[in-house]
Amino acid sequence: MRKMIAAMVVMVVALMMSVPATAAGPPTIVKFPKSTTDLGNLNDGPAGDVCPFPVGVVLKGGPGHAIFFDGQGVGFAGMAMGSIILTVTNLDTGVSVKVNISGPGTLSSSGLPVIGRGPWAIFEPIARGGLRFFRGVTRFVPAPYGVHAIPIAGTEENLCDRVA
Repeated sequence: MRKMIAAMVVMVVALMMSVPATAAGPPTIVKFPKSTTDLGNLNDGPAGDVCPFPVGVVLKGGPGHAIFFDGQGVGFAGMAMGSIILTVTNLDTGVSVKVNISGPGTLSSSGLPVIGRGPWAIFEPIARGGLRFFRGVTRFVPAPYGVHAIPIAGTEENLCDRVA
């Protein structure tokens, strides 16, 4: 009798653990088209001054896509990837630089990129690093002005210095 009860308990626990995986639907894929977005002078944005001079940024991206895993048993809620070129311009001198910031990155359930792998750029107040370009692995965390980047492995470069 004990063996039968133990076997039933093991079966029930195994079934309970397998229900989320079998109940989950396929991943959702969201595609985004090619587009160009002019962010204007970043110093006028929510982070305040990101460079010691006016700095313009244009994003040219796509096509790309995000994949969201609803109950798929992965360690993150989604992944985003695609072609994105960032053009940074010193608005006083006209000097500019282009960098590829295609990622990819994994997303939390809130949609915030938690871990970025590959090339990424971020703009923060000068005191927090300013306009930075990362290659490697970067952790992103919420901040009052948007998102703060913490390099884990790889290289980091100040893009303000490149266009100064």
